[in-house]
Amino acid sequence: MTEQRPVGRPEADALPLDFFAQIVGGALQGICCADLDGNTTYVNPAAGALLGRPRRDLLGVPIHTAVHHQQPGGQTHPKEHCPLHLAMRDGVARRAKSDVFWRADGTSVPVEYVSTPLRRGTAVIGTVLAFQDIGERQRDIETRLQAIGARAAKAEAAAAASGRLYAEAQERLRTRDEFLSLAAHELRTPVTALRGFAQLALRRLRRGIFDPEREQEILEEIAGQTTHLNNLVTQLLEVSRLDIGSLVISREPMDVVAVATAATQAVPTSAAHVLTVRAPASLEASLDAARIQQVLVSLITSAMRFSPDGGAIDVEVTSPLPNTGQITVRDHGPGLPQEQRDRLFDRSPQAQNREHAPGLGLELYLSRQITELHGGTLTVDAPPGGGTRFTLLFPLRAEADAVEPASGGQRRPSSAAARVTPSAPQGAAGRAG
Repeated sequence: MTEQRPVGRPEADALPLDFFAQIVGGALQGICCADLDGNTTYVNPAAGALLGRPRRDLLGVPIHTAVHHQQPGGQTHPKEHCPLHLAMRDGVARRAKSDVFWRADGTSVPVEYVSTPLRRGTAVIGTVLAFQDIGERQRDIETRLQAIGARAAKAEAAAAASGRLYAEAQERLRTRDEFLSLAAHELRTPVTALRGFAQLALRRLRRGIFDPEREQEILEEIAGQTTHLNNLVTQLLEVSRLDIGSLVISREPMDVVAVATAATQAVPTSAAHVLTVRAPASLEASLDAARIQQVLVSLITSAMRFSPDGGAIDVEVTSPLPNTGQITVRDHGPGLPQEQRDRLFDRSPQAQNREHAPGLGLELYLSRQITELHGGTLTVDAPPGGGTRFTLLFPLRAEADAVEPASGGQRRPSSAAARVTPSAPQGAAGRAG
């Protein structure tokens, strides 16, 4: 059956008036009513709480003047543009998803609201304003945007890093190819010479030619080229060990002065150069003696190359600071330009002047790496009076010399002790390369 309503009884009268007041009063949204003059006629508890003022302070006052007189940026908000009044003027509801209302203390509250015309029949008699605080929602959006921005920045940084890594990888590949090309050329030179002298010796043998003096010259050339080839291969091997981190040092007590003196004696003599050593009677240190001698031979040989007209090569051993040793190697030649000094220890084939440094040009690169494995530094400068000066600084004793107990009661070497100890250099000429 269809429910029958008494004829002439308004449908709105089906519920008591205070029932609607209870519904509106218990709403979580702020709800205000205003008359045609814009004066507030009703304010529910949620509206008073959201606007931070007692409800009685809002009743009878213009709602626009009380809460909507300024725009979000602080500019004056004209009443004729206020959506609350526009809804009464043209009878069309207005909705704002993001706006601000103002509290009595001058602070703003971000709101979303709907302004709906209040009608009696077809006549507009006021407006109903329903609003809610969206501050938490905005903070959540802002947090999400910040997280998105952080992720975007991280992705951008990762992309930039990838670009740098790619560029670095390309540069390494280019340098590697250039280096391999140089290495192939330098290795081919002694191999060609060896083949030539070996073929010469075979031809002389087949023809029954034997001249002891000439045969000795041929064998000496073969021995020299073999030594040169061996040292080129050794340099390549040591660079490979550096790349994989297996070229490490083995420290032992040693006399730095004795090693410096041995290095000067290991360098091939030259009538044009005079080697002098200035040093105390002794200087005790914990170093890899073979490696330090290898470095000094490279420095002395380089000094001789950089002074092609001869002159003094000064080697000086001192201890300028506690627990610090220093060896300087200086020539009195024309010196090197700053640009060349800056690249002297680089691995790149262009790092050294090819006229002054035949071979792979790895001696000074390896020398600096070996020095740094000792915890020291190797630098080059132009001293007063001309020439080129190498300065090798190193700790006399290092904490890494100590050994740490390992599991099972055994003792294991520290990180500075050699995991792989390459053989000592086999001849000054080969070390100088």
